[in-house]
Amino acid sequence: MKIDDPLGMELIRLARKLELYEIRLIVGGGYGLLLKTKLSIETKLRTRIDPFPAARSTDDLDFFLQAEIVASGENFRTIQSILDDDYEPISNAKYYQFRKKEMIFGLSRPVKVDILAAPPESPELIEVTDIDSRRIKPKGQETKLHARRCDEAVFVERTAIQIALTDSDGIVDVFVPHPFAYLFLKLNALADSIAEPRKEGKAPNHAFDIYRILAMMTEPEWNEAVKFAQREGEHQQ
Repeated sequence: MKIDDPLGMELIRLARKLELYEIRLIVGGGYGLLLKTKLSIETKLRTRIDPFPAARSTDDLDFFLQAEIVASGENFRTIQSILDDDYEPISNAKYYQFRKKEMIFGLSRPVKVDILAAPPESPELIEVTDIDSRRIKPKGQETKLHARRCDEAVFVERTAIQIALTDSDGIVDVFVPHPFAYLFLKLNALADSIAEPRKEGKAPNHAFDIYRILAMMTEPEWNEAVKFAQREGEHQQ
């Protein structure tokens, strides 16, 4: 997939640096949906609604870290070092949200990076991870970096879709959540925005995203989502 927009070029730059350390990026949020939109258009597979609505614009990058990364002090130090080169922590969200120190031409404001993760599920990884109500990080590590706890991201890692991004320097792989995982994230976000007055203004955006996710699902993705839901229902019984 050819990428030439400013935010996408910044994503490729970060992904290429992290790829050297075998750290893969799962891109959620608005830009992840944009990548999923481009993938749907390029594959030309039939979607549930055609044409589906265009993606909302964004200047943010939401990165979901898989459990093995969250439990690794070495990986966290690597991510911290790469972010420290060009980003600074946001004062009211230290140290899981970062803002790029300089503006990127073509964007309305500095890029914001949000680091998120679901709590690990395996006992082995839970044992080596510090988890509280808001944050997740490797246990016993001095790194300031941590991931914002996102329980509703539990399906993101399990079902992530690989996308090869290309620019003038070559190819780099990133991942985006499967529509099933995206729906779970967005339904929870919508519920939170309705329940909390300070987030109420975000409800229309979340509702629109839910419609878009459903609209651009292909038949294979719909069938996969049904299987994921059935499997989870059986697991909960």
